Amino acid sequence: MVLIMSRGAYAQILTEFLPILIFFVAGQLYSFFTAAIVLIASTLVSLTISLLYFRKIPIMPLFSGSMVFLFGGLTVYFQQPDFLIFSSSLYFFALAMVIGVFFARKKHLLEHMFGITFAMTKAGWNILSRRWLLALLLAGIGNEIVRFAFTPEFWIQYRFFSILLLAGFAVYQFRLSRQYRIPAESNSWGLRTDPLSTPTLER
Repeated sequence: MVLIMSRGAYAQILTEFLPILIFFVAGQLYSFFTAAIVLIASTLVSLTISLLYFRKIPIMPLFSGSMVFLFGGLTVYFQQPDFLIFSSSLYFFALAMVIGVFFARKKHLLEHMFGITFAMTKAGWNILSRRWLLALLLAGIGNEIVRFAFTPEFWIQYRFFSILLLAGFAVYQFRLSRQYRIPAESNSWGLRTDPLSTPTLER
């Protein structure tokens, strides 16, 4: 069965993934610092396209883009790769921490972010939160290992393929959304069919 997404969903995926792809290609052709400049520029273009297409910038691309501007700028200014490399670790650990805080309060950040898209039971959101918490912690630890043990040029390749791996992990979660979907509010993939019935974190 083929999962059908809206044109808007494809556009969002493209604008979020394009800077990563361009950064990877630039890293194979130029120096790390030139690739960092290319990443900053492509991220700016991506956010601008998102703003023009959706009339707003989603919170996660805005957060990650802000980190690219800040830490990428510091990397280029000080000619120090660790700023940009560490920003990925900081991103993973910060997101894992927020998910963990919500989870400890018996709420789910992911339900708040994606409840308009997926209609799952609380048990499904529990499992999804635990999975992403672990995945993000491992991603942050892996990024730090690469930062200390390998070259900045190697990190560019690692970052690209680690993002692909996380994307594959995200797609795999559709099995979970199907298993724990709320039939009256979703299709067979667990995708919400009635956005007006989106649950809140207080429920």
